[in-house]
Amino acid sequence: MSGFSTTSFFVCSPKEEVVMDWTASLRRPSFLLLVTILVIATAANAELNTNEDEATLFLEQLDPTYLREANAQMTTRWQYMTDITDEHAQAQVDANVKYLAFQKEAWNNVTKFDYSGFNDVTVKREFQYLNIIGPGALEEEDARRYTELSEEMETIYSEAKVCKKDDPAVCMPLEPDLTVIMATSTDYNELEYVWTKWREAAGKPIRKQYLEFVALNNKAANLNGYDDMGSLWNEYYLYEDFTEDEFKAEIEALWQTVKPLYVHLYTYVRRILSTTIYQGQVDRYGRLPAHVLGNMWAQSWGNIAKHVIPYPDAPSVDATPEMNNQGYTAKKMFELSEKFFYDLGFDNMTSTFWEKSMIEKPSDREVVCHASAEEFFFGPGTDTNFREDWRIKMCTTVTQEDFVTVHHEMGHIQYFMNYRNQHWVFRNGANPGFHEAIGDTIALAVSTPAHLKKLGLLKETTPAKTKPRIDNLPELPPGVSEQDLNYLLSQALEKIAFIPFGYLMDKWRWSVFDGSTTDSNLNAEWWRLREELQGLKPPVFRNESDFDPGAKYHIPANVEYIRYFVSYIVQFQFYESLCKEAGQYDPNNPELPLYKCDFDGSKPAGAKLKAMLEPGFSKPWPEALQALTGNAMMDATSLITYFEPLQKWLEEANSKSGECLGWEGYCESFAAEYMAGEYEDKTSYLYNQATIAEWNYQTNLTEANGVNSTEWSVKVANYRKESWEQYITQFEYELFVDDSLARQFELLQTLGVAALPEEDLTNRTNVINNMNNQYSSAKICPYQQPSCSDEEKLALEPDIEEILATSTDYDELDYVWSEWRKVASRPMLHDYEQYVELSNEAAQANGKTDMSVLWKEPYETEDFQQQLENILAETKPLFEKLHAFTRMKLRERYGEEKIPKNKSPIPASVLGNMWAQTWESLYGLLEPYPKAGTVDVTEEMQNQKWNATYMFTTAEEFYTSLGLLAMPTCYGPNSMIEKPTDGREVVCHASAWDFSDGKDFRIKMCTGIDMGDLITVHHEQGHIQYDQQYKDLPVTFRDGANPGFHEAIGDVMALSVATPKHLSKIGLIKNYTVSPESDLNFLMKTALEKITFLPFAYVMDNWRWDVFQGKYNSSNWMDRWMYLSEYYQGIVPPSIRYQDDFDPGAKYHIAADVEYSRYFVANVLQFQIHKALCLEAKEFDPKDPEKPLYRCDIYQNKDAGKIMETLLKAGLSKPWRETLNETIGASELDPSAILDYFAPLDKYLGDELTKAKELIGWNSTYKNFYRDGERYPVGDNTVPIIVGSILGALVVIVIVAYFIGRSRNNKRHKELHGHDNPTAVALG
Repeated sequence: MSGFSTTSFFVCSPKEEVVMDWTASLRRPSFLLLVTILVIATAANAELNTNEDEATLFLEQLDPTYLREANAQMTTRWQYMTDITDEHAQAQVDANVKYLAFQKEAWNNVTKFDYSGFNDVTVKREFQYLNIIGPGALEEEDARRYTELSEEMETIYSEAKVCKKDDPAVCMPLEPDLTVIMATSTDYNELEYVWTKWREAAGKPIRKQYLEFVALNNKAANLNGYDDMGSLWNEYYLYEDFTEDEFKAEIEALWQTVKPLYVHLYTYVRRILSTTIYQGQVDRYGRLPAHVLGNMWAQSWGNIAKHVIPYPDAPSVDATPEMNNQGYTAKKMFELSEKFFYDLGFDNMTSTFWEKSMIEKPSDREVVCHASAEEFFFGPGTDTNFREDWRIKMCTTVTQEDFVTVHHEMGHIQYFMNYRNQHWVFRNGANPGFHEAIGDTIALAVSTPAHLKKLGLLKETTPAKTKPRIDNLPELPPGVSEQDLNYLLSQALEKIAFIPFGYLMDKWRWSVFDGSTTDSNLNAEWWRLREELQGLKPPVFRNESDFDPGAKYHIPANVEYIRYFVSYIVQFQFYESLCKEAGQYDPNNPELPLYKCDFDGSKPAGAKLKAMLEPGFSKPWPEALQALTGNAMMDATSLITYFEPLQKWLEEANSKSGECLGWEGYCESFAAEYMAGEYEDKTSYLYNQATIAEWNYQTNLTEANGVNSTEWSVKVANYRKESWEQYITQFEYELFVDDSLARQFELLQTLGVAALPEEDLTNRTNVINNMNNQYSSAKICPYQQPSCSDEEKLALEPDIEEILATSTDYDELDYVWSEWRKVASRPMLHDYEQYVELSNEAAQANGKTDMSVLWKEPYETEDFQQQLENILAETKPLFEKLHAFTRMKLRERYGEEKIPKNKSPIPASVLGNMWAQTWESLYGLLEPYPKAGTVDVTEEMQNQKWNATYMFTTAEEFYTSLGLLAMPTCYGPNSMIEKPTDGREVVCHASAWDFSDGKDFRIKMCTGIDMGDLITVHHEQGHIQYDQQYKDLPVTFRDGANPGFHEAIGDVMALSVATPKHLSKIGLIKNYTVSPESDLNFLMKTALEKITFLPFAYVMDNWRWDVFQGKYNSSNWMDRWMYLSEYYQGIVPPSIRYQDDFDPGAKYHIAADVEYSRYFVANVLQFQIHKALCLEAKEFDPKDPEKPLYRCDIYQNKDAGKIMETLLKAGLSKPWRETLNETIGASELDPSAILDYFAPLDKYLGDELTKAKELIGWNSTYKNFYRDGERYPVGDNTVPIIVGSILGALVVIVIVAYFIGRSRNNKRHKELHGHDNPTAVALG
């Protein structure tokens, strides 16, 4: 029962199971407190005894009584600690209660004296402290409850266990099991589990009791004349004219002195852990997780020394092997310790010590093993003047650590022995930190390599260079060997790492006792201090249902802790003074540095130390400190001197590696400097060079250009991965104050497939290469020509697509549709299985469950899939009408046998497109009013002799008419807007390019003089406009607000440009008049491109999301694809499909690993933004039938242009919802604009279907077209795969850069929804 102990129960360090709180019975009042006590006493009894002689006699008579009572309590406690039984536990409780009663009775007698006028300072001082009895002042009922709470909390703590994760039947106590795990394991997850479960078992259950316990402590403090228990505890350190506030200020000043060294140690340790054993788990520039530092409480880090010392191969300072070789025993270890003190001039241990100490663990009973030194006050026997009973309790093992501990504990015994002749109240250290400091001072000398070599426990070594743990370490300081540096670092891990913890323990409790920390923030304040002082964070989420302070023994045991902080400061003052006295340290002699000092055998040093020990607590501690050190103040200078060589080395090491020092501000300024400097400059440069190289390749397809492009793309990928590993993932960016900076880091957290190990990345790339080559090399024989030469075979572009778009031969369409899938996609089925597996591994390497999560992430929408479902549901009535109308017209073409007159799905082969993604090719069949004509200005453009340049300047003028930027470089001499005539091969596919230098923007396009390319030019300039508007943003933000935005912007412009109104304005339609019939034709043609695309785009990724999530395996992939195609698109295959068919792979984006939801999003956004701009331009008025949305042309409207400018300038700097809301007042995708736009067509279709009695919708019949089992083994149709070095390398970069550069737009490829196959996605 720590709260009722009578003695200073001393231990080797502030570790667990320090089972007493000597401050509960020894309270030293300040002057103000004495006045308070006297006032209380005077009120109770106006007639106080002021006779000093009688008072002196009273003390002489009281002291033996105190000694007997203290001895009785300690004897009972010893019995319990060396033989743990329920009987002994109860005896201990009874002894504590008995002692409380004695204290209360003694206190009542002590307070009858008015000692304020006494002349004898020693008598006066003794009365001062006897007036303080701590919890003993409580009334009987409160005292009993105090005892119960203390017992409950300590019992919960001592009985707490953690059951093994993999074997819950085996449960482990703190000692030794959990302590060993925390000290030796490097399994991050195991440590996290043990750390968390210990707090659940030991801390969390006592939260309620602790709050009640605090209230009783404060009540006891009030009865003793204090405001709260924290003030009572701190009274130990006060003296005349030195207040509690001054004491706290001094502690803070001492911490600030030591902090720079701690920060450098912390920074070095963080660097090593984050780049070695905990790479990918510990952030290099974040706070350290509290569970990886070798100790359950991260109070000292000595157990991780083996992982962080700079020279792991240098001779170690570990005497353990030699101790075992020489047959050391516990007895010998204690005898050598006794000799150490004897050689300093101290007495040997008493016979009682040797007879009654417990220096080895008994085999016949349970004991408290934790090392401790015990004071029995007198004995053996009943004569209180015979004082030779001191003991040590320790389950000694033959190790260097325990050898040092033995000396530490014997240091406590020597303190006991030297102040034995003092009265009971003075038989203690000069202040609570002194006792610990004495043991640690001795330990500093004993643990030196010099002392261990003197004992023959370490061999003499010749300094030699060994391999450092990591590269780029600084040179050793002059006179310091690798062994020395390792030793100093190990000492720092024990000593320096502890200091902030020693401070925060009571800094937290001071706030709890004074009421500034309450039940509402008990745990939060604990972690605030752990972060502020130690730079630590919990490994798992914590809240106010937790009580992590309670998982540290000293909290439930109510052991004041600032003593240890004080000890860790003054021990170095003691040590320096003794080393100087022994001639072992000379600040002016570099050959005698402080850290090497061993004062063993120095009688002068011993005499000086002995003189400080003898007064015990009888004098103010500054006098004792002055006597030993010459300085009456606590001072961290000696500590800094001891570690000076290490500190200089750490400073240089951290500077050399460019570390962020410490944790304050979460290294935000360091991160900002990196992002604005190195990252911005190097990324922009690499993107620029890679884009130039890729441009050169695509505008001149030579092997040399391909190789150069590949090399630059590899450089980009390598740098992105390097920066991702070394910087981007190493900050706690979520805590940054600068939202913009935090967002940059958030967007860059996902590296994509580049996070895979190199072998897996190569395998995945090879699989995609295989599928791409299978797709791009596939050809079929012409219809009704089953055997043909290679020269006669048809390629997808333009041959097969032309057939699908123009043929009306049902059987030919069936053949082409089926044969293409047989050759192009079925052979890639097994490759796709590997692709899925490796893609999910890539997702998991990025911390995601599967690739579907990675793909959805850029949309920053938790219910992204559901939102797309909702959009489809809202547009479904329109699509179903269009579907029914198309089915009706196709029936007219092919007859009821092919297209039944019921709610049947449509055969996918007859919709004019290989994938039925758009049905534009059927416009001629579906045109509502053939005689009204269709808007096509191609002929007029040619008549007016338009050329490519004029098309580009016309498009540019559209943008500038809105008040947007001119874009001269996009069609200037460096761009390619026409197919070259100099014989070089080029990629004609239209694309927009941002060269990442803020000034070079180009378009690559083999422009034809036709209406389609006129629209495309406007579309591509939309990309360029976007690029130019956000060019001044950080490189990370130079992209669309989400993956759909860039495509949407170009399409928004196209919606205006394609209107007859606009074409009339630019002189391509003469005498334009509005016609409902031509409007419907226009809407039908647009719907066949836009409305039919939505369900297809959703099927593409819905199927892949399901596959990535493992909902279906390859045996039912085909079944799932057919189900989704029918459910959303209303289509079925024209021929029987088998389990081993792989129709999804017949679409390029499946084989090429290109996410497709962007096109769905773009299709919705373009109408949503268009509507907002048209409203602003007053070109659309929902109440005015003369201003329908589909006729809107925003040309020349600067108000609309202002909205567009604001949207474009934001780039990716904000979540897309925020950007959208700030510009058009919407924060979600909304298909209502689509319904507004196509409202006349919707009505027309409904009327026509009603008139024809055509049923809307479709029944499910896809199962009629599906067969389980394999059609035949893959083999005959597999195209030989020969991947050239250029193509292979390019695809590698395509895949890597698609993910690692998702926030880049080095080039924008216009991926049309119809027959274009976007094949270039690198860096885009």
